[in-house]
Amino acid sequence: MPGPGPISGTGTLETKPDAVAAFVAATLRAMKEIQADPKVGLAAAIEAVPELASARDAQAAILAATIATWEGPVQKQHGLGALDLAGWQASIPYFESLGIIKKPVTVQDLVRTDLLPAGG
Repeated sequence: MPGPGPISGTGTLETKPDAVAAFVAATLRAMKEIQADPKVGLAAAIEAVPELASARDAQAAILAATIATWEGPVQKQHGLGALDLAGWQASIPYFESLGIIKKPVTVQDLVRTDLLPAGG
């Protein structure tokens, strides 16, 4: 199965592509900063949700595990945020078998690579 990523409706993608692209770029920039210095991410999380400070070590461990999920083989080869299109393709029959996908779709129907920053 492909990794997690932002989800948007087609209407938003059609009417606000610049805003979506800016959101993706800002998210990737934050991920790179947090990956380089996880303390930055932990501090930001605690600032947003002060209760997290009561379990700082556990939150740091959760963040470390989260950061590890950001980089699979495709991302190691192509950079943070790169999409595993083969993973998406392989997932379609599985989602169809669950009844989640009601009509035939292609990877191109589901994924937009043009909103990634150049080289991303």
